[in-house]
Amino acid sequence: MTNGTASRPRRRTPAALWFAVLALAGAGTLCAAPTTPVKRWSFEHDTEGWTSRESTLSWSHLKAKDRGWSLQIDVSFPEPASAHCPVAFDVDGVGEIIYHVYVPADAPDCIKTLLFLKDKDGLWFQDFREEPVRPGQWNRVSVDVAATSPRLAPSAHHRVWNSVAARGMNQIGVSFFCDRAFKGSLHLDRVIAYPAKPTREPAPLRVIGLRENSLRVRRYEKFELSFDINRHVSNPFEPDHVKIDATFLDPANKAITIPAFYHQDYVRRVVNDREHLTPVGPGMWKVRFAPMAAGTHRYYLTVTYTPNHGGKREPEQLITGKRRFECVPSDSPGFIRVSKKDPMYFEFDNGDWFYPIGHNVHSPSDDTPRAVAMQKRIGADIQPDHGTFTYDRLFKTMADSGENLAEVWLCSWWLGLEWIGEWKHYDGLTSFNMQNAWKLDYTVDLATRLGLRIHLVFDNHGKASTWCDPEWEDNPYNKMNGGFLDSPEEFFRNPIAKEIYKKKLRYIIARWGYSTHIAGLELWSEIDLVGDSWNFHANDVQAAPKVQWHREMTEYLERIDPWNHMVTTHFSTTYSRIKSTLVSIPGIDYIACDAYRGSGGITKLVLATARAFANHGKPGIVTEYGGSPFASTVPGLRADVHAGLWSTYMTHTAGSPLLWWHQFIDSDGLYWNYKALAAYHQGEDRRGKGLVSGTVSFPNGHHDLSALCLKNPRMAYLWVYSRSAMERMPEKGQEPVFENITIQIKGMAAAKFRVEVWDCYKGGRVATLTLTAANGRLLVPLPRFRNDVALKIKPAS
Repeated sequence: MTNGTASRPRRRTPAALWFAVLALAGAGTLCAAPTTPVKRWSFEHDTEGWTSRESTLSWSHLKAKDRGWSLQIDVSFPEPASAHCPVAFDVDGVGEIIYHVYVPADAPDCIKTLLFLKDKDGLWFQDFREEPVRPGQWNRVSVDVAATSPRLAPSAHHRVWNSVAARGMNQIGVSFFCDRAFKGSLHLDRVIAYPAKPTREPAPLRVIGLRENSLRVRRYEKFELSFDINRHVSNPFEPDHVKIDATFLDPANKAITIPAFYHQDYVRRVVNDREHLTPVGPGMWKVRFAPMAAGTHRYYLTVTYTPNHGGKREPEQLITGKRRFECVPSDSPGFIRVSKKDPMYFEFDNGDWFYPIGHNVHSPSDDTPRAVAMQKRIGADIQPDHGTFTYDRLFKTMADSGENLAEVWLCSWWLGLEWIGEWKHYDGLTSFNMQNAWKLDYTVDLATRLGLRIHLVFDNHGKASTWCDPEWEDNPYNKMNGGFLDSPEEFFRNPIAKEIYKKKLRYIIARWGYSTHIAGLELWSEIDLVGDSWNFHANDVQAAPKVQWHREMTEYLERIDPWNHMVTTHFSTTYSRIKSTLVSIPGIDYIACDAYRGSGGITKLVLATARAFANHGKPGIVTEYGGSPFASTVPGLRADVHAGLWSTYMTHTAGSPLLWWHQFIDSDGLYWNYKALAAYHQGEDRRGKGLVSGTVSFPNGHHDLSALCLKNPRMAYLWVYSRSAMERMPEKGQEPVFENITIQIKGMAAAKFRVEVWDCYKGGRVATLTLTAANGRLLVPLPRFRNDVALKIKPAS
């Protein structure tokens, strides 16, 4: 239901029929209402904000319940009629709404009423009365709207009415139905909202309905609790109101504490070419935990509840009894860490090497004018916003192509948790977007099924910028939106803002921290572009609060994340924007930056970026590249996709670069690039091998060929490429062809080597040679190839 127009129920579920029976049984026995209303509409001066789309409303003195005026509603049955009004009070604190309806004596005796409450996004709850109102008199109708009321039924969705649902209501309305023809006027008067009756002696604080997803869980997989508490919860995202923690005792009796989080379930479908989510069932509390050791785990919950209705009261606390579950071994490699074996790379808990290969799929679609213009420039298909349905297709294709990493953003237009209430499904600070949270649940589960890891970005620079892709005007921290900050730069200085932000971090760790398929947590994308000007990054004094903010947030994450996910923040344009005072913070585990080039190819920038990562002494990864920030020509982008992958592999950069233009990869069919590199990478482990950049020459000379090499005296990885082709990828059939090419690799041991020559397009070996190095040099004759070719050189034994 939308736009204030109710529809008469046509079919009633058994539960709805039961509610109707209750209504009929109790129609004549109403409890005495409290004396002080929350809100009263008596229409003594005007229509008091009540409007209608399908009916004519007027301020009338012809009929009134008490004094001289009422709201007149002209009806033309059998068409439904309604009137509605914005709600400027907290429905969560209301227990009963009473309204009075006058029906003229000549009206049919089959007119029925419906009271509805609706939130800003159109989510609708209603109380439909089967018993008709009586003609020729005033009819008093009372509706129980307390958080535990069974009267309010969902319409066009399946969410269950509770205190959290009530908190979001911002419109009240009354609708009228009649199957018989009648034209005339009804009158509405004395619509009164009374506060919920206080409970004199509340029952002891309890956890109710506690259930586990399983009592036998594989190591590193999800153990999940679902439950509720027997208290009125108005904002489950505010830990100062309700704070629930689960403490787990592992087989060694080590205590691990993780916050609980509030969850609302949904079902998804495509409506009008866009993803649409429908809420299902009651909201509930959940705990998610990934055990890291096999054996018996015990756990208990600690619930701290501070009422925020009914005056000041002391917090209540409950510590539950211990329960247990069993963790059994699994073949999961665990979480991803900075490698202990070689600190410029990543590895899993079990010691296996993790080399990311993937691209950036920050959001399924981006219909901002700039993004659309860039997509048109590169010839990418502009896809409709199918949300997670798009990820179904993209992630499956990525996984089938050997990719293992995808970057995903919590941006305002996709998976953000907080934004201004004027945007659909958002409601300001510390009120998290449950639809987006469900979508991220789905995305993490999808990645898990397909074997992908997610590089999760919490915030993009525009959220806190007034000068570059600015979104500050819509940020809920902004004083202009009811927040408390005059400038985005204050966000990084203000202690209250920091505490509010930590609540979001707490929720993120509680809900998704369990997942081994979240590779890393990125606090900000392009952190150098936040603030009111470039000086907030370039000037060390002005940038100091931003550096300190990162120190505080990484320390906080270290305290609350028992799985110790890797954390980073990200810099725009090129490695030159990396701020050493920021990346040197102990809590920044690895470096992330862009690699947007000027003219020419990507290869030189790849090499310079790798050197920058090495100079900072931490592993690094490029998470955006592809032409300039304003894209490139189609041949230029095709070259960047290919050359970016192969040139980066021949450096100490911790993973492949992530192309920004995922629509281009998809519409141009470029997944084969990733499949070829993944095949070449299969079974390799470069950690701890002492590999360095090697010198490769062409004894017979060739002006268009270059080579990159990573080697030690006993092994080498090489990529030989046409410089012109890697700046502008030739069309098929027009590639440069190279024959009778020999390369010379210096610094090789005097030994016999097995040389594998790899096709960089199909991803297979095209030749295998056995060659002997002499005088520190290995000469390798290359077979005929187009554009480029890769090699692996290892001892022949």
